[in-house]
Amino acid sequence: MPPDSVWGERFRSPPANLQAEQGLLGALLANNKAIERCGGLKSEHFADPIHARIFQAITRRLGAGQIADAVGLRDDFQNSGVLDDIGGPAYLAQLLSSMVGIINAGEYSRSIRDNAARRSLIDIGETMVSLAFGGGDPTASQIAMQTVGLIDAIAADGLGDLEPVRHDEAMDLAIAAMERARAGLVGMPTGFRVIDDRLGGIEPGLVYALGGRPGMGKSALGHGIALNLARAGHPVL
Repeated sequence: MPPDSVWGERFRSPPANLQAEQGLLGALLANNKAIERCGGLKSEHFADPIHARIFQAITRRLGAGQIADAVGLRDDFQNSGVLDDIGGPAYLAQLLSSMVGIINAGEYSRSIRDNAARRSLIDIGETMVSLAFGGGDPTASQIAMQTVGLIDAIAADGLGDLEPVRHDEAMDLAIAAMERARAGLVGMPTGFRVIDDRLGGIEPGLVYALGGRPGMGKSALGHGIALNLARAGHPVL
């Protein structure tokens, strides 16, 4: 019989923060402006299917220009015949009581999205293991490229956590960066002449995104840039 540690690893619950889900839904029902702190959050990010349905109903009402409160949602679910499926009016009231304040909505949203990403990574890992044990087609290289593409998509989704910047501020930053680049190599050299000629090097504190279809070499290019920076003695975080 496998040791207890093996059973524990095998039967661990998927990552989730149900308290954050309840707190966020309560904040949204109490004050619809809390949705402004939930950038990028979708119903599929919720671990609890009931919470996903409630969030979907909230965003549907807000998208239609309606107020999304407990009374409105109760009527919607009741008219659809699914009020009991989401716990009835009592559960909507419980969500309101679990609300701490809309100031925490952003933190709740990030926690929900992070746990959703972790669940996705687990699914990817399990799929990769199954395919690797299968033998034959797909090849190991194809499995690796497919996995990298899926992981890249999760990483790109995390960019939604960045704080928004006003359009005029973004334009000023972009123009200033282009002017510095025209003056020569102002940042750390990547070791790739074409990139350095276009960007003027890599500058600390900035985020650079590599775009492309899965399997096009984005991860390999990023690894090469990091390696070149390390060899040149530049800090690589």
